Amino acid sequence: MEKFCVYAVEGLTLVVLALLLVGSVMVTCRVYGGYEVVEYYPDSPLLHGLALLALTAAGAAWAGRKRRQLPLRRTALLVGGLYLLWLLVTLLLPLSDQASCIRCARELVTGNYSSWDPGGYAYRYPNQNGLILFFSLLYRIFGEATGFAVQVLNIPAMGCGIWYLYQCGRKLWLQGIRPWMLWVLALCLPFTFYITFVYGTVFGFAASMVACCQVLAFLEKPQAGRLVKGGLALALAVQLKSNYSIVAVALVILCLVLAADRRRWQHAVLAVSLAVFCLAGSRLVTGVIEGITSRQVGEGIPKLAWVEMGLQEGSRGAGWFNFYTTDTFAAYQGDSQAAGEAVKADLAETLREMRENPADTVDFFARKILSMWCEPTFQSVWIQEVKQSAIQPFAFVESLYQRDGILNAVYVAACDVFQTFVYFFSLVWLVRGWRQNRLCQLLPAIIFLGGFLFHLAWEAKGQYSIFYFFLLVPYALQGFRACALALAARWKKKMDNLKSGRRTET
Repeated sequence: MEKFCVYAVEGLTLVVLALLLVGSVMVTCRVYGGYEVVEYYPDSPLLHGLALLALTAAGAAWAGRKRRQLPLRRTALLVGGLYLLWLLVTLLLPLSDQASCIRCARELVTGNYSSWDPGGYAYRYPNQNGLILFFSLLYRIFGEATGFAVQVLNIPAMGCGIWYLYQCGRKLWLQGIRPWMLWVLALCLPFTFYITFVYGTVFGFAASMVACCQVLAFLEKPQAGRLVKGGLALALAVQLKSNYSIVAVALVILCLVLAADRRRWQHAVLAVSLAVFCLAGSRLVTGVIEGITSRQVGEGIPKLAWVEMGLQEGSRGAGWFNFYTTDTFAAYQGDSQAAGEAVKADLAETLREMRENPADTVDFFARKILSMWCEPTFQSVWIQEVKQSAIQPFAFVESLYQRDGILNAVYVAACDVFQTFVYFFSLVWLVRGWRQNRLCQLLPAIIFLGGFLFHLAWEAKGQYSIFYFFLLVPYALQGFRACALALAARWKKKMDNLKSGRRTET
């Protein structure tokens, strides 16, 4: 069963990566301004090809050199200091959902529970209650500076997530992953720029990576402590940001497959325990909120409404936010059941139209996929550009934010090449290890596939896809290292042959 699942995951990942690679070299998407409108621009496959060749050649030349290992702690402090410096020179203020969650946290602390009344933010989005509780704890400590405190705390959380992702790589590939790969992850700006995001994205990333690492350790050697740590971390990740439920599903599926294949009851217990921890975390958060506010936590906006919106055209882009969810919920006066029935009828009609117009359906999903997976910055600039700053922005910051800025052009070009780099060399890694890969090694790929398939139907945003893209980076670095070493060995062989020929002539 494990081998069958390995081939299934590899085959599907191969198809998805090949499609994304073609999209990356052919099209570059951009998102600017508060309207969040997706723009599509043609790209140059030739330039991408030349860039990949140049990077591989540079990697081959570097592979033959002796290099001193960077001191881990001092370098980590340096990178963390650079992150903090960026927060200080930008001082971005929370906006939209970020501001709403902090406002709800303030109200929870001060005894104003209007956000949990019908029509309130927390009433509409009960999935945010975990994050609101977390922010309320921070608000008791930092008060009105909670927004900036979250940004600062994002720095160690990002470091924690990257470290545990690296540790997962060491467990999966043993000596194949190298310390320099840790620094590539740490300087992957399309994701690390999310330290400016006052949300659960970075904290959830850290918790989910801790959970993955503990689960992999348990699969190697079952221990109750690892099960508890993994379950608590996974429940925390899901409560801080519901999108990390995809990680939970991937881990449960992995454990169940391995339990059936290896006939290890401990793996089955782990799968059930992870599910129980996540459900218990949700019940706990709901119970705490209901106990504090004396209000019942309802279903809020029907989950199916996000699917229907994700299959609609919109002014921002195919499947992007278009107010369908909030407008439908408001039209039925906050009645989740009535709104749910209306959404089901709309969804049935949307699916019927898609079946009757297959060409338009393919075009819709092509544009939606490109908007999420071929926008090279993954909205890492946009999430900063649209916010207000507590200070007058510096010129170099403005140059990064504005579409006609020099830093913006350099950043977009670098991210564009890096995006192609990740898709291409992830494919290389996958093809090279086709027969040798184990299911545990494909855990990041399983999560990536889950995110890709989920967002075919759900709302589209580059903010959502960046986490899954980031999980591909270790694969890409493995594939890149293999190509660079192979090229270096080939160069060395040619040089040895030339030297041998010269000696013979002499």
